[in-house]
Amino acid sequence: MPAVTVPVSPYEQAVEAIRAGNDEALFIALRELLEFAAGCLDGQTDASLYEQLAGDSDLVSQAEMDAALLRHSAQRLAALRVRIGAYLAG
Repeated sequence: MPAVTVPVSPYEQAVEAIRAGNDEALFIALRELLEFAAGCLDGQTDASLYEQLAGDSDLVSQAEMDAALLRHSAQRLAALRVRIGAYLAG
């Protein structure tokens, strides 16, 4: 067994980052979690939910729109991480 295990899911990474007080890892994990959720909504990461929605075009449209919003939020979070890093670096 390795001395250090690395959490595999973005959720587990975020939880571990919070516990460790690792802000850098937290921002990365949260971004990945948002992107994963987006991919589940629009089928890019996991098509199982998206395929179940195929019979309702309004629901598919809403899922695709919300996926795009989640991706936008992930991009904003990444930009914020850079700004915070620059600020803390002085």
